[in-house]
Amino acid sequence: MDQKFIAFDPEAIAGRINKLTVQSKPDWGVMGAQHMIEHLLTVFRISNGKLRFDLQVREASLPKRLAFLRGSEAFVRNIRIKGLPVKAPLPLRYADMKTARQKLMDEIYLFISRKEETERNRPLHPVFGPLGFDDWIRFHRKHLSHHFQQFGII
Repeated sequence: MDQKFIAFDPEAIAGRINKLTVQSKPDWGVMGAQHMIEHLLTVFRISNGKLRFDLQVREASLPKRLAFLRGSEAFVRNIRIKGLPVKAPLPLRYADMKTARQKLMDEIYLFISRKEETERNRPLHPVFGPLGFDDWIRFHRKHLSHHFQQFGII
């Protein structure tokens, strides 16, 4: 995978999200810093098999989407995700950013600990289809890099 994406290193990820404050503003999009952390947390729950969504794309498009995932192209700014609000972020689920950060880190470490289970079960990503551990790592690297660029912490 291209080096423009961050390494999948939980300590480095924690270091970056710890730079965020409630006053941190995105360069694009409607999410605040805590919204973004909670969004990342949701996606890690999908990769951990805790949350399940139906496939949101045509199955025939999966080979092309996997080629993108495995390639060096980044997610575009302001990418539209079916089912997410356009003009306002989803409501916050946690009382504060500290709690959201900790929950995100818990999910990241859980993901790492479930490597074999992820390989076996291949949790379904709603846009990329069933993914094994290495493809989930690729996805998380691209996804984290995208949002860390959004908030200027990369």
